Amino acid sequence: MASLRLSNLRETKRAAESAAKEIASRSRKGAAVLALRGELGSGKTTFIKFLARDLGVKSRLSSPTFLIMRGFNINNSKLPYKRFYHIDAYRLKNSKDLLALGFKNLIKDEKNIVAIEWADRIKDVLPQKRIDLDFKHGKTENERIIKITNK
Repeated sequence: MASLRLSNLRETKRAAESAAKEIASRSRKGAAVLALRGELGSGKTTFIKFLARDLGVKSRLSSPTFLIMRGFNINNSKLPYKRFYHIDAYRLKNSKDLLALGFKNLIKDEKNIVAIEWADRIKDVLPQKRIDLDFKHGKTENERIIKITNK
């Protein structure tokens, strides 16, 4: 478990770069799953944008709050991953809504990276092997605290 205290976007970008390296070096059995939890405005979407860019996603990311899920190609021949999925579970009534979108198949495919915002809303379908990221506001306006737990 690690805890990061970030005070600006540059530090958030560096944390995302570190996460991208960690994901790339993980042994794979199924997708790499990142479960992000935290208060509104605590930096989850910003972190995912930096992470996707570092992994080789060329498309511009925006929060899929109304779409629930968006998929992107990973354009990085050095990585074994080919697709990046960004899921926003904020509007889901329960995990059945996510399962209807083919979530189980996404997390079975070892060529996928799946980043889930508001993961606490669908915790009953999250795989046991994942990276949990808990985001909190810090003491100052721009400070964020991220607790990272590898499971």
